[in-house]
Amino acid sequence: CCPGGGYQSVPNGSVCCRDAEFPDAFNVGLGNACCGGLPYYNETDGDQVCCGGHLHSSLNQQCCGGQMVPNDLVCCGDSIAYQPQSNMSCCGDQYVLLAGSDSETVCCQEGSEAQLYTLSRDNFDGESTWSCCGLQLVKGAESSNGCCAGRKFNSSLEVCASSD
Repeated sequence: CCPGGGYQSVPNGSVCCRDAEFPDAFNVGLGNACCGGLPYYNETDGDQVCCGGHLHSSLNQQCCGGQMVPNDLVCCGDSIAYQPQSNMSCCGDQYVLLAGSDSETVCCQEGSEAQLYTLSRDNFDGESTWSCCGLQLVKGAESSNGCCAGRKFNSSLEVCASSD
């Protein structure tokens, strides 16, 4: 039985997919996932990838932002592809310079969200450390400290009782 009202037999190792063009129709076939209404095997090292609702060969390419792009590009936030460059890294869907001559960039990420902070070299006095508490950048949060609702706390002396 297909989910959503389709009455077709679905053998083991097969999947039932609602047809993309005809919503009342179903396609049953070998696979473990659906792409554009067609069954296929969704495997990390598989030879097919679903991108933009269509099946594509994964040979030397990846899906980024619903389009197939070469594997040698950097895909940030699963949405924008960039040419790889040294000293650059993804922060969400942005590709940013991590350290410049007069500034430092810190990316705080939590789940699929990201927040970018650019700090001037004046903010680094050699003793202060900066770290992320969720999406918040906090000063002086050492490794022995924890984060609680975007604020630092001493995890060896305090307990986080946030409702987050």
